[in-house]
Amino acid sequence: MTMHSNALTRLAPAAAALCLGLQLATASAAPISYSEAVDGDLPDVATVIGTLDAGANVITGFWTLTPNNTNSDFFQVQLATGFQIDSIVVSYDLERAEVANTGVYQTSPAFLSIGSGAGTFTGPFTAAGNFEAAMTAGVILNNTPWSVTFNVSRTATTDPGGPNGVPEPGSLALMGLALAGLAATRRRRA
Repeated sequence: MTMHSNALTRLAPAAAALCLGLQLATASAAPISYSEAVDGDLPDVATVIGTLDAGANVITGFWTLTPNNTNSDFFQVQLATGFQIDSIVVSYDLERAEVANTGVYQTSPAFLSIGSGAGTFTGPFTAAGNFEAAMTAGVILNNTPWSVTFNVSRTATTDPGGPNGVPEPGSLALMGLALAGLAATRRRRA
């Protein structure tokens, strides 16, 4: 009995570490949450700020006064294969930004103008590639806030639960532990 207890005691920490490592390796990235107030001012040229993940991906910023009374913020996000954009919501205070020129575009694999101005643009937009938002305003009050939300979901082809799905590594680790336990039990009996 002592021999069996010692073997399990030595095996348990290794099994727990293996399961934790596999769970961390298969964890999905979180949706983008970018704020100019926290993450820094967006430049006047489109810069990729991240890859969209399932959920609400929110980018917030603000227009500040400049000597010529205009301000522009540009950014790009990437959509990976297996995901789709269900809708894009662009919002800003129309009373604080009298002249706003905003637009959302898909820039790759092919150019597609999705919409301009404030509002909700309904998808689905399924082509993997880069999406760009151009947030430009003139005749603005200082620190006029704006936001762009990409509502993203996984496509049906990325659901691992289908009949031909590949088991996740956590399930494989559990099955491996069960087989190791059976082997240890068989060895003890022999």
